[in-house]
Amino acid sequence: MVLVLYLLAILVLLFQAVFFGGSVIYSIIVILFSAYFIFSKYFLKRKFAKIEYIIYIIIPIAVIFVALLGVKTDSAKESDDFDKEYSKIIKLIDDEKYNKAEDDIARLEKKYGESDRLYMLWAIDYLAQGDYDNAENEYSKLADKDSTDSYSLKEQILVLNPATTQDELEEFYEDAAKKFPEWESMQTMCGYIKLGKKEYKEAEYYLTNAYTLNNENPMTCYYLGAVFYYENKLNMALDYFDKAIEYGVDEDTKSNIAWFLNEMGFFN
Repeated sequence: MVLVLYLLAILVLLFQAVFFGGSVIYSIIVILFSAYFIFSKYFLKRKFAKIEYIIYIIIPIAVIFVALLGVKTDSAKESDDFDKEYSKIIKLIDDEKYNKAEDDIARLEKKYGESDRLYMLWAIDYLAQGDYDNAENEYSKLADKDSTDSYSLKEQILVLNPATTQDELEEFYEDAAKKFPEWESMQTMCGYIKLGKKEYKEAEYYLTNAYTLNNENPMTCYYLGAVFYYENKLNMALDYFDKAIEYGVDEDTKSNIAWFLNEMGFFN
């Protein structure tokens, strides 16, 4: 039993050293423990007192515990390092230093292997340069296309790409709004698309959802005002137009509201 524990402890330590960075402290432990095991082989041929036998059992168990703890610690550190590198690359892309960003992404791929987060970095890089085909290609590699991050990326690709059709936008926003009922912006944009298609009941449904999530979004209030205008619910339309102005809309939207108010017989 003792021999098995010692062998297991050595295997765990070696696994930690090989697959999790081989930190100095664990390399030292591996060396010391292996040396200790070699020079104390003779104890298997002797009859030790009970306390000594217990000590020989406790040592490998303790080493296994420490090694497994080290695996967790090294994994957390590796994740922190990756996050820092990721943030630096995003900054490079924001600063339009695309060649440097791409070199760093390639370096991360060699270090950590391909992953969804790196596919996203490539897509963001291509998107910033207006290369929509390559951005879409990197998006298509994602293993998890159901996360909010992947939906945000897909939205950017669709919105920025001039070749995107209205039908593609509608399909995307409706899918996103149904999948993420607590995502305010997706509810708003789906309502806006439905409003443009004169599907007022559906527009009201999604925009009301968005308003419930955030009742101080001026654009949601504006779109709801427009929906109620077309549904001939003029008092409700006036109420939401007033809220839109109160919460702050741009000058173009104010002009649109003025048009609605004039059509309703009110004066802004």
